[in-house]
Amino acid sequence: MAVALAEVLAAAGCEPVRLVGKADGPWRQVDGRPLQVVVEDREDTHALTGIAAALSACATQTCVVVATDLPFLTPEAVRAVAGVPPPAIAFADDFRLVLHLHRDQSAGALAMRDAGMSVRNFVEGATRVPVDSALVDDLDERPGVDPLEAWLRRLPPLSVAAIEAERCRLLARGVRWRLGDGQRGA
Repeated sequence: MAVALAEVLAAAGCEPVRLVGKADGPWRQVDGRPLQVVVEDREDTHALTGIAAALSACATQTCVVVATDLPFLTPEAVRAVAGVPPPAIAFADDFRLVLHLHRDQSAGALAMRDAGMSVRNFVEGATRVPVDSALVDDLDERPGVDPLEAWLRRLPPLSVAAIEAERCRLLARGVRWRLGDGQRGA
């Protein structure tokens, strides 16, 4: 899903696109181009750690940060948030992790994390950008995953290079598979 979201961000004009996390590489975009990975420097899973890492890696004064569990996100929704001066956040029935932030907000994110605060505290006061809730539904809260299956059918076919890169990444983790057999083994 992270690779598909990288494509959405690139289509929205957010370049360069980087993936933040603890994941090893190599990661490739759908067309086979490399996807840069920013490795978080802590072992925790706090969302503010990832946000701070993304902001620290930002090459410009502002950047767009999105959660990787937004399978229905569109370039239009990203552009709507990016078009509002930071800090801005996508808002449907509640806030969603599609953020337009200043690079210098990284230290504030870490301070809030260390103080035991949440992302909700971090985005308090950000401009709320109205977006269609169907575009920013996340997999943590969406009832059922039937819409995800429909979304997966809309994805372009993966290139041979992208499939090979994923196979190599999985092999490095000890996961062996053949395309189409659905089996996982050592």
